[in-house]
Amino acid sequence: DSFSMVGNNQYDIEFVPIYGAESMTSGYNSGIDRASGDWLIFCHDDIEIIKVRSRILSAAFEEFDVFGVCGTSRCQSSNWYYSDPGELLGRVVVPGDYAGRGDKIEVFSPVEDNCKAQALDGIFIASRASVARELRFSEEIPGFTCYDIDFSYRCHIHGYSVGVTGGILMKHYSKVDSFSEKKMSDWRLSQRIISTKFNFYRKFDDGVRHFTVPFAEDL
Repeated sequence: DSFSMVGNNQYDIEFVPIYGAESMTSGYNSGIDRASGDWLIFCHDDIEIIKVRSRILSAAFEEFDVFGVCGTSRCQSSNWYYSDPGELLGRVVVPGDYAGRGDKIEVFSPVEDNCKAQALDGIFIASRASVARELRFSEEIPGFTCYDIDFSYRCHIHGYSVGVTGGILMKHYSKVDSFSEKKMSDWRLSQRIISTKFNFYRKFDDGVRHFTVPFAEDL
């Protein structure tokens, strides 16, 4: 289905639902084949847009070929958030840990504008359709993880402009501690594939390199 966004300009938005995909990469490639727009947005189904800064977001569509809401300015491993603190970009709202505890913002950097990046988180990736159709998602990556690092980092090394925008603040409802044993196993396999493919030698670790603050509506 399609609909028009409310505003001074009208944009046709086409939704392409994918059912029964064996992996995120195969599902997204199916979407690329079916979509007709000039820009394609690849996103999770468990996100909520909390706030939009229209001027900054509009600028991102002009400035970048591919952009997201979180990422790194220097990709060193199969997980973008294993970069050093000064290289992390973006913010995302996450649910509170338990009843009575409010939502938090994971702050990777206090991005208020648009910043250049090398790799992005997959909760939201906007790409020029021409770029997505040229590079596509690598279907040798199994399951539903690491597809985002692979795609966005390949966009970077192919010379396309990749960035993180401060124009959208999103809430992401999933947490790693809710992953199934199979998904965790697939994730470890995908990490090895990505590390070998791009010669990443940084060890996989779970060191926290960002901080959290309580979420407030006026942030």
